[in-house]
Amino acid sequence: MKSILLGVADQVISSDLVSRIEALEDFEISHISESTQELLPAVLNHNPDVVILDKDLPPGPISRLMQDLTIRRPALPVLLATRSADEESLTLGIQVGARAVLAYPFVLAEVNDSLVRATEWGERMRDVLAGGTAGEHVEGGVTTFAGSKGGVGTTIISSHVGWRLASAHRDKKIALVDLDLEKGDVTSYVDLSYRVSIVDLAKIADDISDRIVRDTVAVHESGLHILPAPLDIRDVDAISAAAIRAILSQLRSMYDIVLVDAGSNVTPAQATAIEMSDHVVQVVTTDVPSLRAARRQAQAWSDLGVRNPADVQVLVNRYSRDAEIQQSTIDRLVLGQRMETLVPDLGRGLEASINTRTPGHSAPKTWGRTLDAMIQEAEIVTAPPPEPKTTRRPFARSRKATSEDGQVALETVGVLPVTVMLLLVLWQIVGLSLSFLWAGHAANAAAREASLGSTHAQVRQAALEAVPSGVRGAVTVNTAGNQVSVQVKVAPVGSGSSVSDIGVARQVVKEP
Repeated sequence: MKSILLGVADQVISSDLVSRIEALEDFEISHISESTQELLPAVLNHNPDVVILDKDLPPGPISRLMQDLTIRRPALPVLLATRSADEESLTLGIQVGARAVLAYPFVLAEVNDSLVRATEWGERMRDVLAGGTAGEHVEGGVTTFAGSKGGVGTTIISSHVGWRLASAHRDKKIALVDLDLEKGDVTSYVDLSYRVSIVDLAKIADDISDRIVRDTVAVHESGLHILPAPLDIRDVDAISAAAIRAILSQLRSMYDIVLVDAGSNVTPAQATAIEMSDHVVQVVTTDVPSLRAARRQAQAWSDLGVRNPADVQVLVNRYSRDAEIQQSTIDRLVLGQRMETLVPDLGRGLEASINTRTPGHSAPKTWGRTLDAMIQEAEIVTAPPPEPKTTRRPFARSRKATSEDGQVALETVGVLPVTVMLLLVLWQIVGLSLSFLWAGHAANAAAREASLGSTHAQVRQAALEAVPSGVRGAVTVNTAGNQVSVQVKVAPVGSGSSVSDIGVARQVVKEP
C-alpha cells in the first residue's frame, strides 16, 4: 500500500481527491496539510510515497517549498493539483518539477494513472540514489546547536566547531549562522569585523540569491563564512520564520556544511531551524536546571511538530567524573539520545582563546580531540579533521663506562631496604586513598539512585557498579531516612586478618 500526503487547503479539491483516492486499492492518504509551513515537517514525519500539492496552497508561493522538498527528498514525486489545466498551471508544474498536473474535477482513471507513474519514478530514483551512495554517508547539510538554557556553552562549541572545520577542510565551504537573534554573540568568540547581518537577508528573503548571500556573509581568516545576529534588538521583528526558511534553503544549496547557533529560547526562528536541520545537537550541562530545561525544550519541539525527541542528539558539556550527576541520570532526565562524546570540564583552559577571540590560541589538545569526536559522532563529517603534524627530535643518550660503576652498584644495594620500606608505606597510603575514593563514588551513585525513588536493591546495585569489581565484596550499603552510607572494608598491610572500615555518608534529595 502506497501512502499519499495531500497539501491542499481548498475543501472542494481536498474532498474530491480524497474520494478518488479512497476508491483505489493500492493507495491510501497518510496526512493532509493545509499550509506550506505544515507540509515539510509532515513529509519528514510520515515519509510518503507521493505528495499531491495544491497550486494555490497558502500562504505560498510553493516554489520555495518545492526547492526544500527536492533537497530533503530528491526521490519524492510531487503531483500538482489545480482547478484548471491552463497554460499558467502547466508552466508552474514544469518550473517546480512536478511529475504531473491534475485538474479539477478529477477523473479516477487519470488520478490512478498519475499515481502509478509517479510511484514507479520514485522507486527508480531511489534505486539510482542508493546505487550511487551505497555504503557511503551523505555528510554535511544543516546542523543546529541549541542550548537547553543560557550559559551551557552552545555558542563557544558551535563557533569553535565551525573554525576547526574551516581550518582543517579547506576544500569545503562552511557557513555559521548566529540565529540567537536577541543575544547572539558568535563574533565575541572569533575576531571578525562585519557591517551587515542576518536581518539584511531577511528583509529581501523573497529575492534572495547566491550573489546577495556572498555580499552579506562575513568571511573569517580561517575561511569560515559567518552570518551574524542583528546588532539592534529592534530588527528582530523583521526576521520571520518564512525568512529563516528561505535563508537556510539558500545556504544549504551554496555550502557543504551549514552550522546554526539557535540559542536556547524556543522561538519561531529556532523552531524553523530545528525543523529544517539534518542534525540537531542539544547542549546540556551536568546540573538539574539544565537537564530539566532540555526536557521542556525537546517536548516543545515535539508539540510544535518540528522535531521528534528521538532525533535529537544531546551533548554533555563541562562533564566531570566527580560531578554529582552522571551519565545514567542524564539518560533518564533528557528526552533525546545522549552522545557518547562528553566535553570535559576544562576549567580555565579556554580562557586565553576566548579573551583573544582566537579559537586556536592556547586551547588544550583535549578540547580539539573532543570536538573532532563530536563532529564525527554527530555525522557532520565522516572523519575527524587531521591533527597538525609535529616533528620530534629523537632522544639519544650515550653513556661511557667508568671506574665508578662498581661504587654505584654497592650504593644501590645499601639503599634497597629503605626503598622497599618507602614503597610499602606509599602502597599503604595509596590503598587507603583509593578505598576512601571508591566509598565516595559509591555513596554518590547510591544517593543519586535513591533520589529517583529506587528500591534498596537498586540503590545497592548502583553503589556496587561505581566501584571496581574486585572491591565489590568489601562494600556495604545502608539506607536510613534521607541518608545513604557506604562502608568499604580495608585490610592494612601487616595487619594480618584484621580489617578496618572506611565509611562515607551522603544526603538524599528527592526528585519531584
